[in-house]
Order: sequence, then C-alpha cells, then structure tokens
Amino acid sequence: MMRKLAFSSLTFFFFVSISTIWGGSYSFDFLDLGVGTRAKALGCSFVSIADDGSSILWNPAGTSQVSSSRLYFTHNSNFSGMSIIDYISFIKPIVAQSYFSIAVVRHNVNEIPLFPELEGTPEERDTTPSLQGDGNPMGYFNEMANVYIINLSKLIRLKHLNFSVGGNFKYFDETIYKTGGTGIGIDVGGIIVLKTKKIPGKLTLGVNLQDAMGTQILWNTVSQRKDIIPTNYRFGVNYKKEFKKIKSSFLVSFDHNTRYDGSRHIGLEYTYTENFLVDFGWNQGKLSFGTGFKFWKIAIQYGFITHTLGSSQSVSMEIIL
Repeated sequence: MMRKLAFSSLTFFFFVSISTIWGGSYSFDFLDLGVGTRAKALGCSFVSIADDGSSILWNPAGTSQVSSSRLYFTHNSNFSGMSIIDYISFIKPIVAQSYFSIAVVRHNVNEIPLFPELEGTPEERDTTPSLQGDGNPMGYFNEMANVYIINLSKLIRLKHLNFSVGGNFKYFDETIYKTGGTGIGIDVGGIIVLKTKKIPGKLTLGVNLQDAMGTQILWNTVSQRKDIIPTNYRFGVNYKKEFKKIKSSFLVSFDHNTRYDGSRHIGLEYTYTENFLVDFGWNQGKLSFGTGFKFWKIAIQYGFITHTLGSSQSVSMEIIL
C-alpha cells in the first residue's frame, strides 16, 4: 500500500514540479533558464557573445574566444528560491588555438511534499469530506539533476573574419525520489566575427545546435520510460561599437530559439574601460538587468530577472589564471 501511495504521489509531483515551477515541456528543461549572470541579465541573448565561462552551455564555440585559462562559478536562485542552479567551468587553451573545457551544471528543488493517494472517485470526493484528505504531506523528497559537459573548440583566423567551431559531449543524470534518469547528448556550435572597414564596429554571428541528434533520457522505472530532449536551433547576432574618447562601448544582441513555439531574446550592454558593465535584457516579456566589475584577474557580476512565478537572482565570479 505504501509503495502504491508513494508511486502515485511521486508521479503527480514529478509533472507538477516540471510544469509549474519552470513551465517546461521536456526532461532537463531547467537548462532553458540559462546559467551565467551576464547571459541572464542580457535576456539570455548570449549565443553570439559567449565569451566567458558560461559560454560552454550557450555556444560550445565560445570557449575559443577567451584569451587564457579561467575558472568560472555561478549561483542562480530561481523563482524566489524554489529552484537552484549552480554551475562551474574550467577553460584551458591547448594547442594551435584550440581549447579544452569542462563544466558541471547542478539543479535542485528541495522539500517537495509527498501526499498519499486519495481514495474514492472524483465524484465521491466532491460530496464526502472524509475522502478529500487533510492536506498534510506524508513526507518530503528532493529533485537533483546534474549535467556533466566536456567541450572542445577551435579558432580559425582568416583575412576578413574569425571563425570558431566547437562541440559539447553531455552526460545527464537526474534523481527524483527513488527514480533516476540518465542520457547522453551532443551540442555543435559556431561563431563568426566579421572584420571589415565597411562596418564601424564589430558584428558577430552565432549558432548553436543544442542536443543536435535529440537526447534520450532513460528512466529506471518498471516501464523503462524514455523522454526525448528535442534539438534546439539557437541563432544569435550582436553588434558592438567602441568609443575610445569616453573609454566606453555599447553592445546590442538578439537571439532566436526554435524549440517548440520558439522564443526571442534581446540584450543591451554598456561597458566602461572593460572593467565595469551594466546589462539590460528582455526574455519573452520578462525584464532583467545586471552589473559587474573587474579588478586584477577577478570579475564579479550580479543579475536580477523578473518572472511571474517569482524573481530570480544570479551571482558569478570568474578568475583568470
């Protein structure tokens, strides 16, 4: 009886937690919330920018845009703390303008209530208060998901443009109560930086094929349920203009995602002397902003993201080695 109660409650809260907490449509869709303070503050319009430690997730080609080895940490508290995403990455140049990187994404939803299965039919419960339950949980459980990523990228310098290519190998691992799911996925990305005197600034194009072959998540249930993470084509463009007299630069970015109904993202950034920045973003009607500063070899950033389910906050630190 207890096994039946636990299974029924687990199934119910599995779908409730996914569909209600972050409004998703498939396994591991919390990744669509994004990681990285600057990226989130820019409204998740980061596919063509992808030049910090969070770039592994946004565009696997972006790791070739860093100039030296670096460690990156970020903590994201989503929907007033209901969902937590932590991320850490390490990027290292190797040979011939090639780069090797690793990253880990961890997602937690704690203290999800576990309720007993209600007795009777829906009609009987409507008219019999004793069958409606008292609303008290019989216990609590946690959801934890990890994504482990290995990244390789390469920068190719040509006369009128720089071209970067990269790929991710991803291992997915999720545990909900006593149920676990695992899977393997691949991302492929590219970034083109145009260099021409006809453009008074820098124009950059980016594309990322997330889960390029469709990622299958296999659950260790009796039915061996399988979920498919569909391919997402992410396209982005940004334009950056420097004003040397005031030691400042302005950047505007735009992204488009194709998964399901698609989504559009816009970002605007002001930078002063490369040591201080202010970001604003628009992500499907949700506004965001952030700020950050750099001193010595350390960059620290803070971001705030609005949402109908509750505001989200993000902090990050990057250490240049």
